[in-house]
Amino acid sequence: MPRLRTLFGNLFRFVVLALGTTVASASAAPVDYGRDVRPILSDKCYHCHGPDESGRKAKLRFDTRDGAFRVKNDST
Repeated sequence: MPRLRTLFGNLFRFVVLALGTTVASASAAPVDYGRDVRPILSDKCYHCHGPDESGRKAKLRFDTRDGAFRVKNDST
């Protein structure tokens, strides 16, 4: 009887864990640039890599799409 109880206990834990991870992953929203990415760049990157050309470091600009994806040559 203790073996059967252990078996059912483990099976119950497995089912609860499997359902919990399925529900958690189903409720996750897709990443949105404006909501999820831009605030991080704004808080952490724009002060050195934003619109102010005189304060910009390494000629990298992250506040525009073209600036963020620009290919930088090592010679510049």
